[in-house]
Amino acid sequence: MKRLIFASSILLFLGSASLQPSLAAETQQRSPTPTQFNLARSKATTMRDIRRVYVMPFNARDGGFRSNVMRSLRGWNRIQLVSSPKSADAVVTGSGRSTGQGFRGELQVRSTKDNSVLWSGTALRRDRTRDRMAFDQLVSRLKSEVGN
Repeated sequence: MKRLIFASSILLFLGSASLQPSLAAETQQRSPTPTQFNLARSKATTMRDIRRVYVMPFNARDGGFRSNVMRSLRGWNRIQLVSSPKSADAVVTGSGRSTGQGFRGELQVRSTKDNSVLWSGTALRRDRTRDRMAFDQLVSRLKSEVGN
C-alpha cells in the first residue's frame, strides 16, 4: 500500500513538473508590459479639511431654515461663510418643509473639489414637543462629527 501511494505521488509530481514549464511560458507570453503607476495619491477631502463654506439657496418654502442654518454656522468659529461657491471648500445644500406633525430639515455638505458628499443629515422637530429646532439639531450633529 505504501509503495502504491509513493508511486502515485511520483507520477503526480512528474506529471505536474512536465506541465509547469508550458504554463510558465504561456503566462509569460500573455503577461502585459509593466505599467508605471503614480503612487502619490490625492488626499481625499474630509470634513476636517473644510474651512470655507458656501450655503446654497434652499427651497422657497423653507420657513427661514436656510437663514437659521447660516446663523448657526456663523457662530461656529471653525469655518467661514463665503459669498460664492468658487471661493468655498464645500457647499451646503438643504431643504426644509413643514410636515403634518412638525418640521423636517435636511442638510448635505459637498466638497467643491470633487463633489463628493462629506456629510449629510436629516432632523425632525415635532409640533408641541420640546424638541430642538431642526436646524439646531443638524448643525450640532455636524459640529460633533467634525469635533468642533
